[in-house]
Amino acid sequence: KTVPSQQLEAYEIYKGMKNDDLKDVLRWNKQVLKGSKDFMVLKCIDGHIHGRLSRCELCGGTLKMTEDGTKVVCGGSFDEDTQQRLPCSFESTPEKAPRWKPWHEIEPSEEEMEEMDKLIEQ
Repeated sequence: KTVPSQQLEAYEIYKGMKNDDLKDVLRWNKQVLKGSKDFMVLKCIDGHIHGRLSRCELCGGTLKMTEDGTKVVCGGSFDEDTQQRLPCSFESTPEKAPRWKPWHEIEPSEEEMEEMDKLIEQ
C-alpha cells in the first residue's frame, strides 16, 4: 500500500474517536497523551503507519512529535544523580524516527504491556 492510502485508512479509523478513546490508544502504545484532538488523531495515524516512537537513541529520553507533525524531537532525559533534566538535541523526520512495532489499535494483553515496559526500561 502507498503511504497516502495508509494515511486515509488510518484516518478513517481514528477520526470519529472521542478524545478519551484517542488517549487510550496513545496510552496503550506508551505515547505522549498531550495535544488537541486533531493532534492526537495525527499521532495515532503516524503510529498506525510507522509504529510506536521508541526511546531517543542519544539519551534514552521520550521522543515526541511536534504539533505540526513535521518533526520528532527528544524532550531530554532526567539524571537521577543530579536531579536535573538534561536537554537533548535529537531531531528526526517522522518517517526516519526510531520505532517499535506493533502499533496497538486495541488494548494490548498484560504480556504485551510487559514487553513494552521492558523496551522502555532498557
